[in-house]
Amino acid sequence: MGTERASLLRILLEHIPTEGTVSASELAAAASLQRAEVAAAVEALVAEGARIVGDERKGYRRELPPTLDTATIAGLAAGPVGGTVFVFDTVVSTMSKAREFAFGGSGHGTAVLAEEQTAGRGRYGRGWASARRLGLYVSVVLEKGCLPRDYALLSLVAGVAVADAITAAADVAPLLKWPNDLLWEGSKLGGILAESYNEPDVLILGVGVNVFHCPFDLPYRVLYPVTSLALAGAADVDRNALAAEVLNSLGRWLDRWLADGPEPVIAAWRDRNVTLGHRVRIAGTGVAGVAVDLTDGGALIVEDDAGRRRVLYSADA
Repeated sequence: MGTERASLLRILLEHIPTEGTVSASELAAAASLQRAEVAAAVEALVAEGARIVGDERKGYRRELPPTLDTATIAGLAAGPVGGTVFVFDTVVSTMSKAREFAFGGSGHGTAVLAEEQTAGRGRYGRGWASARRLGLYVSVVLEKGCLPRDYALLSLVAGVAVADAITAAADVAPLLKWPNDLLWEGSKLGGILAESYNEPDVLILGVGVNVFHCPFDLPYRVLYPVTSLALAGAADVDRNALAAEVLNSLGRWLDRWLADGPEPVIAAWRDRNVTLGHRVRIAGTGVAGVAVDLTDGGALIVEDDAGRRRVLYSADA
């Protein structure tokens, strides 16, 4: 699809409301189209995965998926993670809200979800686009005393757990890019973020998954290609079931990590990874090399262009 056509469809989608309707004439004016061209343009949006109902006579409305439901998620969450569930309509970020709960005394496994984040974030303070009701945005409070002492492996544990959950709930099998990305056919499907605090002694683990996004819901300019479960072929995902599956899978993998050490986690990560054997660059240094292995703590071993091996705790592909 050409850039001009993509820009036109993006503008059109931005003007289709989720409540009430917009007329074909109003859409034509917004997108600089002839009124007779609107129906075909809307059909093009639908073909790209946008859920739009209505017609030229009735007007158009964007149909959003069902809302997240606290009772449903809590009822399906069967393990130590998700014993307490909070669902919000709009938050600055689920990470910030989960931190508030942790500082207020909420215990291990407390999960915070939101339909929308106004300032979702990823690594290095990068923004995470959080379109309303189209994704899964969840953060979990984890008490350090309930985890192994080497917390550095947590992002890899979470990556494996979320990949398992997506496969179970959506029949899509993501691959993993070190240290915290979930990919589908080379594009970013989701991400993991972990933040550590000492008082209280907790980790906040954030998970973001693009679920129902069409291409025009995703950022126009990004550092990497982006996708969603709908674009991967899973157009009918139940976000409540997906949320519960993420919490349950995370609980299972945390228990396994605690019981069996890092080896099963690293083996499962290796089976899904797209990093080992490929070049990476060391963030902030300009140094590049080939990723050759992981340490037991989940750090990346890179052989640079001079043949020296370095252990990295942060890098970009």
